[in-house]
Amino acid sequence: LLDERRDNYLVALCPQQAGDWTRGAVGLACVELASGRFFAQVVPAAGLIDELARLRPAELLVPDVGAEAFSSLEGAEAASGASSEQTGSFLDRLRETLEAAIAPRPAHVFDAVMAERALCEHFGVASMAGFGFDAFDVSLCAAAAVLDYLKETQKTALAHVLKIVPRQTAGHCLIDQVALRSLEVERTMLDGSREGSLLASVDMTVNPMGARRLRSWLCFPLRDVGEIRSRQAAIGALREEPSRLRKLRDLVRDVGDVERITARLGVGRASPRDMVGLGRGLRRCGELASLAMASGDWGLGGGGGAVGDDVVAAESTTSNAESTLNAEPADMLSRLATSLGGHDELATFLETSLKEDAPPVVRDGGFIADGYDAELDRLRNVGREGHRWLAEYQAREAERTGIATLKIGYNSVFGYYIEITHQHRDKVPADYVRKQTIRNAERYITDELKRHETEVLTAADRAKETEIALFEKIRARALQELPRLQSMAEAVATLDVLAAFAELSRQRGYCRPDVVNGELRTESSKSAGGDGAGDAVLEIVDGRHPVLDVALGERFVPNDCRLASDGDHLLVITGPNMAGKSTYIRQVALLALLAQTGSYVPAKSMRWSPVDRIFARVGASDELARGRSTFMVEMVETARILHTATPWSLVILDEIGRGTSTYDGLALAWAITEYLAGCVGCRTLFATHYHELTELADQLSGVANFNVAVREELRPDGAGRDVVFLHRIVPGATDRSYGVHVAAMAGLPASVLRRSEAVLRELEQRLAGRSDGSGLVAEGVEESGQLLLFDGTEPLPDWWRELVDTIDGVDTDRTTPLDALSLLRRLQEVVRQGGP
Repeated sequence: LLDERRDNYLVALCPQQAGDWTRGAVGLACVELASGRFFAQVVPAAGLIDELARLRPAELLVPDVGAEAFSSLEGAEAASGASSEQTGSFLDRLRETLEAAIAPRPAHVFDAVMAERALCEHFGVASMAGFGFDAFDVSLCAAAAVLDYLKETQKTALAHVLKIVPRQTAGHCLIDQVALRSLEVERTMLDGSREGSLLASVDMTVNPMGARRLRSWLCFPLRDVGEIRSRQAAIGALREEPSRLRKLRDLVRDVGDVERITARLGVGRASPRDMVGLGRGLRRCGELASLAMASGDWGLGGGGGAVGDDVVAAESTTSNAESTLNAEPADMLSRLATSLGGHDELATFLETSLKEDAPPVVRDGGFIADGYDAELDRLRNVGREGHRWLAEYQAREAERTGIATLKIGYNSVFGYYIEITHQHRDKVPADYVRKQTIRNAERYITDELKRHETEVLTAADRAKETEIALFEKIRARALQELPRLQSMAEAVATLDVLAAFAELSRQRGYCRPDVVNGELRTESSKSAGGDGAGDAVLEIVDGRHPVLDVALGERFVPNDCRLASDGDHLLVITGPNMAGKSTYIRQVALLALLAQTGSYVPAKSMRWSPVDRIFARVGASDELARGRSTFMVEMVETARILHTATPWSLVILDEIGRGTSTYDGLALAWAITEYLAGCVGCRTLFATHYHELTELADQLSGVANFNVAVREELRPDGAGRDVVFLHRIVPGATDRSYGVHVAAMAGLPASVLRRSEAVLRELEQRLAGRSDGSGLVAEGVEESGQLLLFDGTEPLPDWWRELVDTIDGVDTDRTTPLDALSLLRRLQEVVRQGGP
C-alpha cells in the first residue's frame, strides 16, 4: 500500500519549553517503520520547518498541551532575525507546508522520566548512553512518544526497531523548504508532480530501496570532502567497467525490497512469499558481494564507507586533491561488500524450506517445500494417495472374504463403507460392523477403514496446521539475523544509488567534479602568501541543467560559471526575458547540489568547494490565507537569507524587488546586493531587470556583471528588428530587456505591441538625463516630476486598434481572392464608421 520509491516517516516533536515553539530548541524523533531506521536530534526552532520539509513525514505527533494555541512559526523566524507577522497557528503552518497528518498525543508520553524508562525497556539497556546520547534530551522524549504510538497502533512487537541513533546535520548541506521548492528538487512548482523534477531526471535506480536512498541523498547533500570523494571513487570504479556495472545492476534489480520485507518480519507479518523473496535476495547479495570486490585499483581514496544516511565519514587527511589521486584504492565498495556477503546459510535454509511459488497468505497452505518435514510429507501423501490405498484395501478384503463383488464407497452421512450384496451375507467376517441396510445390500465398516477415513478427512487441516507451525519457526530463524539483514538492505540501497550515478554519468556524458576543501582564508593568511587553493570556489565549464539537458538534448546551450572568495563572488546577471537567466542560476545551484551527493555532473569540468547551505529565491508566490502578499513573501524569504547565509553559502536570487514600485524595488535590490557582497561575502548569482545594479561592479569589490547574449536582426521588410536569444551567459552588462519582443512571442495584439513600442521610446527619452550617474534616480525630484505614461499624448482610438489587429492577423499565404475582397470591404467599413 506504500509508494515503494518514498520513505514513509513518522515524526514526533517535543519543545524544550512546553507549548513554546518559537524559542530554544525542539526535540525531533523520526522512524521509518518499513525499514526500522530510527533517529533523534535536537533542532533549533527557527530551522524546524526546513528539517521537516526535507523529511516530508506522513504523520506528525505533537503534545496535546496547548495545541489549539501554539505560537506561529514566524516567531521562530523573527527570533533568528526575520521580521514577520504573528498570524496563524503552528499546526496550521505545518499542515500548509507538509501536508502531513497531525496527531496530538497526551503530554505524559513526552515526560522525561517515563520516556527514559520506556526507551530502556524497549532496547533492553540500562542507559541510552550506549547509543551515543551524552544526556537525555528532548529528542529522546519525542522518541518515546513514537514508540508509544507504534505500540498502540500496531498491536505487535517492534523487533526490527533495533536501535536509535543521534542524528547530526553538521555533515550535511542544509536546504530549506523555499530552496527545495524553487529548485524543484523532488517536485515541480507548477503542479507538484515528480516528473520534471531533479529527482525524476537523475533517478536511474533499479531497486525501490535505492530510489528511497537517492531522495535522501538529494535532500541531504554532503559537506565532508572525504565522504564526497569516497562516493566519487566508487562511482568512478563502476563507471569504468561497463560489463561489471551492467551485471551489478541486474543483480540489484533481482534483490527486491528486502528492507520492507525485514520490516514485516520484525512485526510478525512476513508472508511466505516475502520469505521466498528474502531468500532469493540473499542469494543475489552473495553474488553482489563478489562482484563489488572484483576490481582492484578504484582511484580515489577517502574516509568513506558509510552505508546509512546518518553515518558521517572521517575528515580527509589531505587537503590537496592531486595527492589524493595516488592514495590507496577506495574502500567504499569493499565495505559494502562486507555487509552484502555472509548470508548463504540463511539463503539456503529459506530455499530448501519454502516452495518457489509460495502464496502471499498463510491460510491456504502449500508453501513448505517437499522433503523439509517428514510428518508434513506423510500428511500430504495421505491426501494424494488416499484413492490408491482404498483400491488396495478393497482388493485385499475381497481376497480375504472371497467376495469378488465387494466394493468400497463413501457418503457424507456414514463416510467410507464396505458394501456387500445379500447373497454373500454369510461370508461377512466377524470384525465387520453393520452400519446401513439398503435394498440389495448391507454396508459395513471396519476399524482399519475408519482410521483411514479419520486420517484422510483431517489430513488437509492437520497439514495446514503443521505448515503454519513450521513457518513460524522459519520466521523465527530469519528473525535472529535481523540486524545483519538490515545492514545488508542498507548496503544494497547505497550500491544501487552508486551504480545508478555511474550509469547516469555514462549515458549522459557527466564529468567527475573536483572537490577542494572549502576553507576561506583570513586576511592574515592571504597576506602570508599561498596559492589560494583553500579559498571557497565554484568553477563550472560548459555546465548543463540536469533536467533540461534531458528534455532538450543537443538544443540545450551550456554555460560557464566562476565564483571565488578571492575574486568575483557575486554576479549580477542581466538580459532579456525568456533568454535563460533563471535557468542559468538554477542550473548552477543544482550542479552544486548534485556534486555534493557525490555524483558526477553534466558539465565539461567542475571544481568547487562544498557549500554549507543553498538558498534560492526564485519565482513569485503569495500566502493570501495568512495575509501575505507576493512582495511580503519575497521580503520574508530574502530576510531569512540575509540573516542566516554565511561566507560558505550559495545564494541564487531572481528578480528581487519586482513586487513593488520601481523606485522602492530598485532601492531594496541595490541594498540587498551591497549587503551580500560586502557583509556576507557568499557565492551569489543575482538575476535582475534592474539594469542600474550593473553599476555596483564599479563600486564594490567581488561584484561582476554578466548578461545573456542577444542578436538583433533586421526584418526582411525593413520594419524593425527581430531578436534571437543565444542563451549564452557572457561578461558585461546590458541595458535592454526586450520585453516587447517577448510579448509579441506570447501573442499580444499587434496594436498593443505598436503602442507599447511608442510609449517605450517616449519613456526612454524622458528618463535620459534624470540619473545622477549612480544608477539610482537623483535626489530632489519632486512628486510632480513623476513620469506619466500618456502625458501629452492621446490614447489610440478603438477603430485604429481594430484596423491594425485585423491587418496583422491576415495570413497572406492562405488568403483566397474572395477572402481578400471580403477583408477589404470590412476594412473600409471600419475606416468609414470610425475614421475622421
